[in-house]
Amino acid sequence: MFASYGFLHGGAAHLLVNMITLVSLGRLVIERVGQWRFAVIYALSLLGGALGFALLSTAVQPMVGASGALFGLAGVLTSWEYTARRLAREGMGPVLRVIGLLVGLNVVMYFAMGGNLAWETHLGGFLAGWAAGWWVRERSDLL
Repeated sequence: MFASYGFLHGGAAHLLVNMITLVSLGRLVIERVGQWRFAVIYALSLLGGALGFALLSTAVQPMVGASGALFGLAGVLTSWEYTARRLAREGMGPVLRVIGLLVGLNVVMYFAMGGNLAWETHLGGFLAGWAAGWWVRERSDLL
């Protein structure tokens, strides 16, 4: 379950939305760190999503979809933006807006889908991606 969920989807529309998001965010991460480091970040985010679901969810149905890893890609990109702004002593408004947008997206999707949304997976993936962003930046020689 901790990895296979990311390759299963709840239908063609679910798969299509996730693949469009993967292409969009994945391209940005690959440009920054290359394919191998992208694969490590993706895998860590996928596992982080599963861990978030395992620790926080009370759902009886299994989770499916790549969104845990995709939120991890958003997390790593947001982490890098946070660090760049902190080092440049710039405001955190854009970072906070992205986080607010992701939270808002989850709230809207949760209610639109009648509560059938694994927000715990999204949170776990985002946090794992954020942490991976710190690790890649500080320990890129090990990836």
